Amino acid sequence: MEKPSLMKENRKSSFANLLWVILLVGIVVFGGYLRTLGMDWDDGEYLHPDERFLTFVVSSIQPNENSRDFFNTQLSTMNPGNVGYRFYVYGTLPLFVNRFVSDFLSSSGLDKILLGREATGWNMYLTGRYISAVLDT
Repeated sequence: MEKPSLMKENRKSSFANLLWVILLVGIVVFGGYLRTLGMDWDDGEYLHPDERFLTFVVSSIQPNENSRDFFNTQLSTMNPGNVGYRFYVYGTLPLFVNRFVSDFLSSSGLDKILLGREATGWNMYLTGRYISAVLDT
């Protein structure tokens, strides 16, 4: 059986550890909140040229009808080079993640800039910004 003073010490240590965990979780949650403020800072005008380009590419790639075609770079519709972006030099994982999450959320791509009308819901560029915020946090 433990001595009463040792039990008090263990309880104090556990309480201190719990406080540190709560403090760190609070800091991360607050940082995440600050990171997501003003996510639509350009009001759908695609002002950042790299982001605009990536949004064009993400909205152009399409999931392959045949899963084997994904690994065939000559046929894959997930390959930016096959959908008109031969000069795409970034990695494709962010494209694929954004495309699949956008499809899951039924978000559209380029309403305002290409169609000349206001967006009618969640846009693909916002999906990418929130994915980036979550991974940054």
